[in-house]
Amino acid sequence: MVRIWEQLTRDDESRHWLGSAPGDLVTNGSTAGNLDPLLIRPGYQAFVGSDTHTGYALTAITLTRQDDGVYELGGVVDPALRGKGYGREILTAVCLLAHQHFGFVKLRAGVEPGNLASLHWLASCGFVGYDAPRRHILPNGREIDSLWWHRTDRTARQRCRNPLATG
Repeated sequence: MVRIWEQLTRDDESRHWLGSAPGDLVTNGSTAGNLDPLLIRPGYQAFVGSDTHTGYALTAITLTRQDDGVYELGGVVDPALRGKGYGREILTAVCLLAHQHFGFVKLRAGVEPGNLASLHWLASCGFVGYDAPRRHILPNGREIDSLWWHRTDRTARQRCRNPLATG
């Protein structure tokens, strides 16, 4: 996942909005076969969409369980592929898995007000803004104003055991 994240965040725009640089990531040494080291820990999910012929990562989404039990998401699309629908496709799939497979009732995302692409991305997949003005500190320490969005599915139900979920 580290190498995938480095590939997808190789541009200044991604690193700005996400508040992280490739060198900021650390792993716990886990591997899955010959895949990139994974950032596996309780309450964390990572999803990667890749080209079926080359294996090249096109997009990635992470879900991280917060102290209140809600999963916050973050995502990135390869800089050369933005605006072509890849982000919406993976977000749609991840929301379906999160709600109808893992049983997560609510997903949440914070977006900096100037990040219009992310605001449109979330709205295209059924996220709605809600009034929760607060400052947010990104992984690189940059403090931002954040607009908060959520997606709720009251029919969410866990359909199989998820060993990474903690609640």
